Amino acid sequence: MSALSANEWSLVRDALDDLLDRAPAERRRILSAMPLSPGIRHEIDTLLNAATDAADFMEVPPALSLEAAGQDYRSLAEGARVGQFRVERLVGRGGHGEVYEAFRDDGQFEQRVALKLLRPEAVSRFDAFRFERQVLANLEHKGISRLIDGGIAPDGRPYTAMEFVEGEAIDISCSVRGLDIAAILNLMLALCDAVAHAHGRLVVHGDIKPGNVLVDATGQPRLLDFGIARILTADTALRGLTTALSTPDYAAPEQLAGHRATVATDVYALGVLLYELLARATPWRVGDTPVSWATRLLHDEPPLMSSKAVPERKALLRGDLDAIVAKSVRADPMMRYQTVQALQDDITRHLTKRPVLARNGSSIYRLRRFAARNTLALSAMVLVVVTGVIGGGATLSSMRDAETGRAVARAEAGRVETLRATMDLVFRASADQPETGVTTRQLLDLTADQLRNDVAAGVASPDLLRQMGELYIELEEFSAAATFLDAHLAAATAAGDVTAAAQARQLLAVVAIRRGDLAGAEDLLSQSDAVWEAMPSRFTRELIQQRGIRAALLRQQGDTERALSLIRDAVDEATAAFGPDGLDTLALRQNLATHLLSMRQTSDARAEFDALAMAFEAAGRANSPAALAVMMHRGLLALEDGNPAEADQLLSQAVETRRSIYGASEALAALQLNHARVLLSLGEANRAVSILDDALEMSNEATGGGGMIGIMLLQSRGLARLTTHGPDAARADMQAALAAAEQNFGPESLIFGSGLAAAANVELFAGNAARASTYLQRARSLFLQLGPAGAHQMQVVHALEEMMGVPAERATALPLPEGHDTTTP
Repeated sequence: MSALSANEWSLVRDALDDLLDRAPAERRRILSAMPLSPGIRHEIDTLLNAATDAADFMEVPPALSLEAAGQDYRSLAEGARVGQFRVERLVGRGGHGEVYEAFRDDGQFEQRVALKLLRPEAVSRFDAFRFERQVLANLEHKGISRLIDGGIAPDGRPYTAMEFVEGEAIDISCSVRGLDIAAILNLMLALCDAVAHAHGRLVVHGDIKPGNVLVDATGQPRLLDFGIARILTADTALRGLTTALSTPDYAAPEQLAGHRATVATDVYALGVLLYELLARATPWRVGDTPVSWATRLLHDEPPLMSSKAVPERKALLRGDLDAIVAKSVRADPMMRYQTVQALQDDITRHLTKRPVLARNGSSIYRLRRFAARNTLALSAMVLVVVTGVIGGGATLSSMRDAETGRAVARAEAGRVETLRATMDLVFRASADQPETGVTTRQLLDLTADQLRNDVAAGVASPDLLRQMGELYIELEEFSAAATFLDAHLAAATAAGDVTAAAQARQLLAVVAIRRGDLAGAEDLLSQSDAVWEAMPSRFTRELIQQRGIRAALLRQQGDTERALSLIRDAVDEATAAFGPDGLDTLALRQNLATHLLSMRQTSDARAEFDALAMAFEAAGRANSPAALAVMMHRGLLALEDGNPAEADQLLSQAVETRRSIYGASEALAALQLNHARVLLSLGEANRAVSILDDALEMSNEATGGGGMIGIMLLQSRGLARLTTHGPDAARADMQAALAAAEQNFGPESLIFGSGLAAAANVELFAGNAARASTYLQRARSLFLQLGPAGAHQMQVVHALEEMMGVPAERATALPLPEGHDTTTP
């Protein structure tokens, strides 16, 4: 099955949706006329055969009583004798079997039994029936209906005499008795104990469902009907039978696909049963209508239990219990609890208020599932370049010609295959790691050494180095990105691969802009420009990206009008090439929104950010780094609109989501910086200082100190400490920020100039006008020297100079200038 692609499985699904409702003869006629590949035709044929074999079992569940059966047929009359037993009455009937209440009739002692026989027409099932009897002979547990006797009836049919269990199906019992969540969980623990006993004797039940679990008068659940059980060590020929006989609402995906039942198969059924008992709703039904088992096989896992629960239980099921059930019913058997004991242990942890293991490792699992379900290989995680720095620009007319379309298709196909290989490598590197809440960043870090070794050994393409660099750029981890991109550039140069070298330089330009190395970015873009412009029809996508990066560079250089014009053109071109919601288009639109905000065109910026938020949500990428940056900007705009509570809520949500999914990083520190600035403007200096302390520690650990974000954090903390700690503490932060800026960016850099202005602000607040004036003079001279790049900062200088005549006790600290966006260049 795994050999088929997602698109091919889509064809299988569509065909089955059409064929399953038709008569068998008509199915064959239509299938033979379909223009399908041999592999797809084989899968459809296999699934149709399984559906045909299963029809009488799957669609007519065993009746619990004659009334439920709705017919009066029986193969044995009342009073008939079978072995040592006399038949009393028919108590249940299914597609192939019958169960009678009977009593021992040999004069030795009284005994009531459940006498089970196959119907005469089910002769093909005799071997399976004998197999069940042998299974039961090896099981002795208070939670399993006990085997009493067995033999051959007068008409030649094998029979099994079992302990007669009086009770109600577990779902009915829970409802009638009004059991609360804790009582249901304890009942499930008792049932798990019986299933674990069977597993300990190498027996898998294979059909756990409410009708096969009766609760007796003492409250003990009793597991019945091992009719499709199998021995774990046996290479039995009954595999197809277990597929056909299993009840689809409770059957694991591997059973529906015709694979062998395992311990994990029973874990899945127990998870579905627990889902139903707790939520009072079934996962695989819409109302009373079952979801097609073929659709289940080809599609997703059940909806989250709390989402389908009755209203009064939704809140109670969120968290631990959702996690326990979700782990039990994962589509991949290897991602479920590996034993019933492990499921029991987690239920016990919940009941005793200890940490539940199912909630660990969810990041790895979500990524694995996301990669398996998305042909574009983690599109939410992999926008080809960081938000606000992607784009380029061929003309609209050239975008529409056939050669351009072929170039875009070739580029996308190559990108998909390489990304798939990248994420396969990520998952391979993490396969042996314990499930302990690994973040996306940690997951990528686990891959780094494996990737370098594989490339060095010649078993992995050097293109993976570039793709890993892109992944780190998307996570805004620029030091790690530079390491991989430098290695890719070196490999491409050594191989004489001009195109690969240009791709590496283009991405390194993104990193340079984010690090404040504008001259380095200019040089890198010029070199890659020469390659793309030599063959524009072949490199349409790269040219669009290049224009977006160039626009970001121009904005940092102060040429905002030209930057805005360039990014607008790039958005139009990307929309024509990739559609309005393509990954590249979304990234360019975010770049445009950031440009608009920096130019104080807030109304247009707000509309674009709101539209982006909806686009990311619709695409299932609401928690991607790009979407979190949009959330941050919407929070800043909410503050400007006079909604401080909304601003605080949006920034807090962005920070916590980023922390939980992607872990500690300089990018998270940048988000915290913006959150702290919002709090400063609201007068919450103590809270701002606490956030800035955490962000500084994180930034220093990520970069070793001295990065642009770390310097800006020091500046902001200095302003906050004016209120909380006094001028001396504020001066210490400002001096540390100036020293780091001079050492790492030089005394003529924009970040050094902004530090001078911030230091002047502190001195003005402290009442030291002479020292404030000295800082301002140096800042003015530097910003004038920088030309357009320093023009925006000059506005801050003018504002501070106007305050020089204001008494110190009336002066207030200004927020840091807006010219340094900490999420996009």
